Amino acid sequence: MTAWLRLDLDYADDAAIDSAGWEACAIWPRILCLLKQSKGAVSDHQLSPRYLSRRMADMPEDVVEVGVSALKRVGLLLPGRCVYLGPGGRDVEVSGWVTLNLAEKGNGPTASAVVESLDVSNGDQVGPSSPTSHAGAVSRPVASCPVSSEKRAISDGVARLWEKYVEHQAAVGIKRRSEKPTADVAPGLRARLVESGEDAVEAVIRWAHTSDHDRAKHLRETKALGETLFRKSKFPQYLAFAESPDSNGSSRQGGIDFEAIAAEVNARRSP
Repeated sequence: MTAWLRLDLDYADDAAIDSAGWEACAIWPRILCLLKQSKGAVSDHQLSPRYLSRRMADMPEDVVEVGVSALKRVGLLLPGRCVYLGPGGRDVEVSGWVTLNLAEKGNGPTASAVVESLDVSNGDQVGPSSPTSHAGAVSRPVASCPVSSEKRAISDGVARLWEKYVEHQAAVGIKRRSEKPTADVAPGLRARLVESGEDAVEAVIRWAHTSDHDRAKHLRETKALGETLFRKSKFPQYLAFAESPDSNGSSRQGGIDFEAIAAEVNARRSP
């Protein structure tokens, strides 16, 4: 982790910072420093007026308290977690208070760190801000702040597709125990959803796991139903097969029935 902090020169002109007030603007750089030092998430203690005041040349605690409350109100501080790749290739999760665009600004523990909020209204719990092993966490690009309705829709779409994917995987004897997309599937699944839409991705998932088409059988036989299935260079062809009226045919491709042609040729050769 670098010892410096990236801070845009015009950060005070940001709409969220501006609406939060001068108190929030004054303490924001210090909070960003704490977020980076704490690997992406800070605790309630670190946001307490007394703690912050001591680290800001004894800034009045009432000013700090107003600033922190305002940052939470405008969505720059949210209950959530930061997940990053730690030693030994295992994901490490730090929970507490986060800001969603930390990693994409270069201030996360790693460039590929994932920062996400938790919906406490639905019962999600925010634990203490301390690293814990979390092998099933996902590596994907972070969301920008604040979370837009479009990005929320994408996240919901990924969740629905993952649920269907897990069901199809189980049907072919592959057990996926993670409640969220695993690292081999997550990036491609999300990217193809954005590019082609949920119905198209679902169609490819269903085709690959159930079709009698030669290519679908090959994917199942070679266990290439993970990263390969959602690879950018291959997905358009898989989608064409899935959307074809003959998507279940083992040798009918591109509108040509090769089996029928072969049968006719053989019939002509027969005495």
